[in-house]
Amino acid sequence: RPEAAVAVFQLAVEAAPNSGNAWDSLGEGLAAQGRRKDAIQAYRRAIELDPANRTAPEILRKLEAN
Repeated sequence: RPEAAVAVFQLAVEAAPNSGNAWDSLGEGLAAQGRRKDAIQAYRRAIELDPANRTAPEILRKLEAN
């Protein structure tokens, strides 16, 4: 249920706006909904907050390539 997941992840981002993990999760949910542009923004923020995140850059590259 991507809609429910995105709603929860948006709350997580609001509660912890400096959490790279929250932004990464939001990006995953948005991508599952087919909201590519929004997912790209979320993954960019996740990487900005957590440069050590190893999976987000790869997912971001795939989203940007499509």
